[in-house]
Amino acid sequence: MPGGIILIVEDDVAYARALARLVEAGGWRAEIVPTAEAFLEEAESHARRATCAVLDLRLPLMQGTDLYRALRNRNIEIPVVFLSANPEELLAGAELEGVHFLEKPVAAADLFVAIRAAVARRA
Repeated sequence: MPGGIILIVEDDVAYARALARLVEAGGWRAEIVPTAEAFLEEAESHARRATCAVLDLRLPLMQGTDLYRALRNRNIEIPVVFLSANPEELLAGAELEGVHFLEKPVAAADLFVAIRAAVARRA
């Protein structure tokens, strides 16, 4: 059974809210973080209390993959699922091992499977 907090790092407010509703329909609690920089400011706190992070690959100022690498450089572990509207970006990020990449718009079932798999890898 799902549970816990899923952090959504997405700069498109309407899409972030739609993802939050989707995540909550799946049994998790959703929290929206509007930028990668805002996520990094509270990274340790986020990692302690969150079950998983859903990151947009294309964010202003700092890309989702850059955020992921910054977290790893700080030894902050949190399961991650990446989203992108551009299939080429998904292929470009494929060098990151153990991370799920999904194309927008994402189907609920695909998102739920990816979150569960990311969380299971952490355990």
